[in-house]
Amino acid sequence: MFRCPSCRAVHEGWAFERCGICGERPGWVSCTRCGLPVDALAMSGRRQKRDVRRAGVKIKPTPRDVALLRALGKFRIAKTHHLGQLFFFGRNRDVVASRLRRLFDAGFLETKVLERAGENIYWLGPKGRDVVRASGLIPQSPPRAGWHHHLAVVEAWSATASDAHRGKELSLRRFVPEWQVREENLVPGHPVVPDGLVELRLSGGDVPRALHLALEVDAGTESLPVLRRKFQAYEDLHLAGIPALGWPSFVVLVALIPSAKKRAAAITELLGPAPSSFARVWTIGDELLPILRSFVSSSGTPSTTSRCGNGRSDAASPTASSGESETGAGLSDEE
Repeated sequence: MFRCPSCRAVHEGWAFERCGICGERPGWVSCTRCGLPVDALAMSGRRQKRDVRRAGVKIKPTPRDVALLRALGKFRIAKTHHLGQLFFFGRNRDVVASRLRRLFDAGFLETKVLERAGENIYWLGPKGRDVVRASGLIPQSPPRAGWHHHLAVVEAWSATASDAHRGKELSLRRFVPEWQVREENLVPGHPVVPDGLVELRLSGGDVPRALHLALEVDAGTESLPVLRRKFQAYEDLHLAGIPALGWPSFVVLVALIPSAKKRAAAITELLGPAPSSFARVWTIGDELLPILRSFVSSSGTPSTTSRCGNGRSDAASPTASSGESETGAGLSDEE
């Protein structure tokens, strides 16, 4: 007996289609209930290497596939669950793996397995790059090194975009990742480069509010003294704003990957009391909207006094103009 990974229907067996190349080895079959393709080799219990393509697989990309490939062109690399939470929300993980496998076999994706029990890491394959170019974007190549930190930034990016797409009170207007910040020299002459520059729009109140964030992703690898120096630099930078993006000021969101969640209390203590701090701490996977609301909930202008060491108490607004912003080069609601 077999269980379809898409609709979970139990079948006594499958009418396997023969491979179009060799005519013998079972290829892909369709569930008799939901009609979705199922990997015959996987259903028969024989394992196929995750980074070796199956021959003869041809597909026509769906609109969702094109959106996924465009997103991956901006991410450069991404794990299975990054793509799953954006394009297969609420679907069984077997459905996600099955579609990504098809895109890989057909040459739209490349993949690498860093750990035997870990998720696949994907980037654009030759056909995928062609699709992205045809859609009007320039596909980005995977980074040469530093995949751990890069994937942590993608973790925060995909989670923010997923929250924005699912909710009615939050929209993602722009996300400029760290590698683009460096390429375009958006913070020239500053000792700290944000892992992301994020423009959000909060609704649900009397007046929609624009919120500009500098994202600092923490994977638990930097010591607290190093973070203290970073926050001091952020404090100077946030008062100067980001002129290249038209930001007169911004606030800082420290995003912890789930494995670094135990550092949340120490980092919060380092930043100082939330009402007077220019930064907040968010563990990726937790609800983001309440933290964003806390930046704009105060009726007065928050003080920038912090415990990072420079003793400033200059006034600064945590939000930019409430006017409509131009969509940037990130994954946004306009995608």
